[in-house]
Amino acid sequence: MKLLCDENIPLCISESVASNRHNVINVGHEYPGIKDEEVFRLSLDKKRCIVTADHHFDRFKHKNNFGIIRLSGNLKKIDVRLKEILKQYKTKSIANTYIKINNMDYKVETNKYHKNKNQKGHYKFNKN
Repeated sequence: MKLLCDENIPLCISESVASNRHNVINVGHEYPGIKDEEVFRLSLDKKRCIVTADHHFDRFKHKNNFGIIRLSGNLKKIDVRLKEILKQYKTKSIANTYIKINNMDYKVETNKYHKNKNQKGHYKFNKN
């Protein structure tokens, strides 16, 4: 999967995800200091799903997009959860899907541009 990790995502998470054969661009490394709107436009231009810990990206979830994954909670421990989600979306499109992940659960919302319009779900992770 092609991902665009926002500058608030620790490099260790970007590298961990990249080691699982995901194509990752790290905004903080490649495009330091760009604004949220520019990150969103970059994701559209490069056809990449955004991975961020910034709640300000919530405002883009209803726009046509290539997916937004928002992480919250202890980011040092959440990379395992992120990998679980990415594995689930390996064979299906994440475009126009907003996923909020924390250490215990995750929520999924699709927007009006998704083929399964406006679906919502709240799921618990298996205890590992």
